[in-house]
Amino acid sequence: MLQARHVRPSLAKSGELTVSRRGVLACTIALVLLSILPLETIKHGKTPTIVLYLAASCLAYTSATVVTGLTAAAAACCDDDSSTQSDLKRGRAMGSFRSRVGNTSRYGADEQGQLGRAIGPVLTSSMYFMIGPTASYALTAGCMFVLWTSMGRYTREESFRKKKKQ
Repeated sequence: MLQARHVRPSLAKSGELTVSRRGVLACTIALVLLSILPLETIKHGKTPTIVLYLAASCLAYTSATVVTGLTAAAAACCDDDSSTQSDLKRGRAMGSFRSRVGNTSRYGADEQGQLGRAIGPVLTSSMYFMIGPTASYALTAGCMFVLWTSMGRYTREESFRKKKKQ
């Protein structure tokens, strides 16, 4: 429901990267909420339940917006070409986007994507058990905040391009 009623209209109105950036911010907020959940000061009454539901809602928003927005942005990279090869270029761009983590120096793009999806959860779960939930969620929230701020430049460029086309 969130994707159909909110995300898709927002993609057309705000732009793909702006929607994705909002999702990254929601993820940052969710991780901050999860980092304060184990603290003693909120372990009484209904506060932990409320914080957990707020964090889950933010993560649901993240799930609906980030992948959808970034996939639409990758597809839009090939929309300017009106040749018959446009569909082939779009397919290659989408395949590269969905599988690539970095450059293809040693491994193929698909192997790198699989490697990133395998190592990420191992590293973060190891961090969770080594330094605790509060520190690991707070550190991850900080990383997401850095990502959110760095996405700001790209969203400004996107809005400039959309205004230029009109």
